[in-house]
Amino acid sequence: MDQVYSEIEAIQTKLNELLYRYALSQHVKTECLSLIKQLQLVMDSGSMPEQIKGMGNKLLGFYDHLKSGRPFLTPDQKMCWIFSKQTDFYYPFDEQVSLIVAPGSTNSLILSTDGIEDLYQESLANCSFVSSLITAASHGFDLLSLVHTDINTSRFAVTLRFDGCKRVVWTDSSLPGDQSRYVKSSTNPVLLWPAIVEKAYLQIHNASHLSDFRGSNIGIDTFILTGYVPEYVEIDDLTRDKMEQIARKHNSGELVLGLGTSNLSAEECRRFNLAPNHDYSVLGIEKDDSAQYGYKLHLRNPWNLARRDIEVSDLYPFNVLYLNWKLNNFSKITKHVVYKDALGAIEYPQFCLQNHNHPSTVYVLFERHLNQPETYLRAEWFDTQGEKLWTLTDAKRIAKSPTNKSRFVLSRLHLNPGQRATGVLIANSTFPTRYSVHFFSEHELTVGRPSFKYKHIQEVSDQWTPMTAGGSWLYPTYIDNPQFEITGADGKTEIGLFSNSVANVLLFETSDRFVTMFDEKTLVGGQRLEYDQSGFIFKTRLNPKARYIAIVSTKDPSTLGPFKLIVNSEGPLTMTRLSTSLGLFTQSKTFQDSENCEHQFMVLKPSRVTIRIRSHAAFNFSIKSPNFRKECKNVSEKYGYFVHFPTFQPGIYTISIRLSQKGPCTVDLGSSHRLG
Repeated sequence: MDQVYSEIEAIQTKLNELLYRYALSQHVKTECLSLIKQLQLVMDSGSMPEQIKGMGNKLLGFYDHLKSGRPFLTPDQKMCWIFSKQTDFYYPFDEQVSLIVAPGSTNSLILSTDGIEDLYQESLANCSFVSSLITAASHGFDLLSLVHTDINTSRFAVTLRFDGCKRVVWTDSSLPGDQSRYVKSSTNPVLLWPAIVEKAYLQIHNASHLSDFRGSNIGIDTFILTGYVPEYVEIDDLTRDKMEQIARKHNSGELVLGLGTSNLSAEECRRFNLAPNHDYSVLGIEKDDSAQYGYKLHLRNPWNLARRDIEVSDLYPFNVLYLNWKLNNFSKITKHVVYKDALGAIEYPQFCLQNHNHPSTVYVLFERHLNQPETYLRAEWFDTQGEKLWTLTDAKRIAKSPTNKSRFVLSRLHLNPGQRATGVLIANSTFPTRYSVHFFSEHELTVGRPSFKYKHIQEVSDQWTPMTAGGSWLYPTYIDNPQFEITGADGKTEIGLFSNSVANVLLFETSDRFVTMFDEKTLVGGQRLEYDQSGFIFKTRLNPKARYIAIVSTKDPSTLGPFKLIVNSEGPLTMTRLSTSLGLFTQSKTFQDSENCEHQFMVLKPSRVTIRIRSHAAFNFSIKSPNFRKECKNVSEKYGYFVHFPTFQPGIYTISIRLSQKGPCTVDLGSSHRLG
């Protein structure tokens, strides 16, 4: 029988590997079929554990989807499996298929809960974790349900909640020889399995020892153990009314509490019998009008002291009250995102909610995954029709979470029947960062990704380079900025430019190949000439028979960097980056501090030629060859003087320029064939 269990565990492990690879879009059908055959051979060998039926059904269903080409996992489920990989693999726990732990060396640990509320820490700085164990146990959570093992094995599978779901952490029963280095019970010295949970907790934090681990708190650790949703309340933000609400929820069993001290002085520690930067379990809370906020709290110190249990009426020594909401009767939906460096709100992760038939409270928990870059994080929610927001000023804001560097940020929304909302996740990370977003709702709720307001979308990602960063329309280099042709747009249209720079987009209606001057006559009406930092939006109505050119620019010519241009319209449209090159082959000649400038070039075969002359001063201009001559006098063009010649015959041509005053002058040539 031991051999059978070992083979079944190996099959379960292989199935998890296949699901991980399937989530990565790898081909696993052949291996899945082989695994089915392997399972069948095991089943034919004799009596089977109860879990084998669920695993067999899952494996057959997986193969059926692979064979038919139907997706076995949703996009969010795929991401959840992909996120399994850290330094080790921590696969999602399947509630329908219990874990199978193969026998090994005998397990000497007693799986009892006697003394579970009397756990304590000794020499390790893990007050938050031990306080979380005490809090969970004292409020009826079955901590032993986290441990999957067998009396005939020293191996354990521990289920903890992190990185978007409940995951499986494999470990063994070995503990440090120094008994002060792991959690124990003061009333039951043989209660050691909580130390196995502690060991699994260390593993997921990549800490070989708790002394290597920093940065948790009782709210986070209670979530990892129980899934209770964490919320942080600064003591300075507490009021008597708020404390009364918290006490009522605590005493009705809807939440559990913890308290964290600030950086207390030695004198304050002696006076209040507290430790600095330390977390305490809240075992009870009762009405006391003489207390600071009208309630007295009963605490337990995770240290094994003679006076572990403390009553506090004054919360001055504490800086934060940790709430963990049970939300047992709430439905749950989880989404996953990878946050990347964004060019404004349009690229921030966004979610749309639709409440249905009843007024509903919705908790939205943003979870930054373990071992990800530490960033400030907040969430903002807006009253919308479910559309994607271009900026954070597009709609009325209805809720905003606190901003902090914790791994968790919580939003609470109160939605009316039929109400929709759009939420935006805002972080300051410049590196890809993984997040899971958990939605808890009292009543039916639809969660999705918001779409643009109109059906038809064109977008392009590009950048300002030293050659194309022309600056604002105040500069003569304005027309060097990127230009985009827009055609076919019909009806209401929104144009947005997003970058990390102070920028602007202007729309011109013109039949020219590209814009060569700032002509207000061709400028589409209703536009702003100002420059914005957070995203420039222009709303208009376009004619599908007209041709438009959009110029995107930064305020200063020296500003380089990426941008995104989006056009969203009621009707179908096309958007194309225009070449502003003067021709297939180009030449350029710059004269410094000159009054008379002359440039000679040779046409080798009949060619189309365009000439651009740029100067701050007015000038007279001529171009001649033995059989050709053209002159222009008193020319003054801010963005450069353009002259087009449909055909130049072979020959030598001379450009002569006489400036009205000394200064720089640039001559640019473009042609359809190479010039000599």
